This record gives sequence, C-alpha cells and structure tokens, in this order.
Amino acid sequence: MRLVGMLAGIILIVGLAPAQAVSINLNNGGGIPGTGGSAGWIGQCYCGSTITYSPIFSVTPGETVDFGAVTIFPFEADATPDAGPYQELLVIQSDVGVSFAPPVVPPQFVFDEPALPNAPNPNINFEKAFCELFDSSCTLESAGFLPITTKLEYIIPAGASSIQLAWVGDYEYAPPTPLPAAFPLFVSGLGALCLLAKRRKRKA
Repeated sequence: MRLVGMLAGIILIVGLAPAQAVSINLNNGGGIPGTGGSAGWIGQCYCGSTITYSPIFSVTPGETVDFGAVTIFPFEADATPDAGPYQELLVIQSDVGVSFAPPVVPPQFVFDEPALPNAPNPNINFEKAFCELFDSSCTLESAGFLPITTKLEYIIPAGASSIQLAWVGDYEYAPPTPLPAAFPLFVSGLGALCLLAKRRKRKA
C-alpha cells in the first residue's frame, strides 16, 4: 500500500508540472517547406544589409515555443556623398520581428523587401554616434554600440496558427537547451516521499 501511495504521489507531482516549452532549433531547418531564408535589405539611408527569415512553423495557441537566442550585431551606414567630409557615424541596430499569422506557403524564397505576405518586420533603430565617421578612433565599440542578445521564447496568442521570426544584420544564433520541466519536480517529490516513508518507518 505504501508503494502504491508513493507512486500515486509521484504521478500527481509530474501531472501538476508546468508544460514544457516546445524547443525548435533553427539550425535544423524544418517548418513549412519553401519558407525561410534571407534577402537583401536597403534602409532609409546609405546603408544595406541582409534580412534573415526563419521558416514558418505551425503552432498551437497557448503553447510556449523556445527557439533559443540570437545576438544581433549593429552596423554602420555608408557616408552620405553630399554631406561633406565631417559626418556623424550613423549606426543601425535591428531587433527581432515576429509574426503570428495563419500559415502561408509562398513560392520559392526569392523576393525583395517587403518580402512575404504577413512576413515579420524587425524594428530598425537609426542612431548617431558622438564621433565623426572619418575619425579612425571612432568605432562602434568606442561609441557604445554593442551586440544585443534576444531570447527567442514566445507564448502563442489566441487565434494564431503559425510563427515566423526575422532580423537584419550579422548575427550569432544559439539553439535552445531545454530541461524537462517535470524532472526537478519529480526529483524533489520523490525525495519528499522517501523522507515521509522513513519517518513512518521510525514511528512504527
């Protein structure tokens, strides 16, 4: 009977554990065929870079999706030809755009920006550094512009059936490293039940 009680307690503890996030490694591809990739991005300045799109993934409202994290590097605009020799350094920094929309299977991933129907659009920040563009000591680091790391974890809202991410510029991607949510609770619950069993044995 005691064993049955312990097993029932463990099952209850695991059952009460919060749902584990769905982990998706963007390095492994997947998603809806024909989606995801990259294209040229031209900003509202003498600047350009690459916009990166994840594949479109089918999801369920209410679930948590963990893509890991991405570190996006800032980059500088080119000099403006008609603005003279002394120009402030214009720095472009992208964040992560996310789109929750019904799945759209586009044609092969060849496009110009704006890219796809319902495609995510990252917010692009244009900031001027307090140093001159042609000053050799003026760098992104010295001007205080550093890479920004963003955790790519999202709760899928009601009515959504897909998710796609996008960002602009050079980046480093770190896949998710999930830990089963029920495991820590399982261990602590098992320990508590064992302790309770020992106390009962001592009383007996």
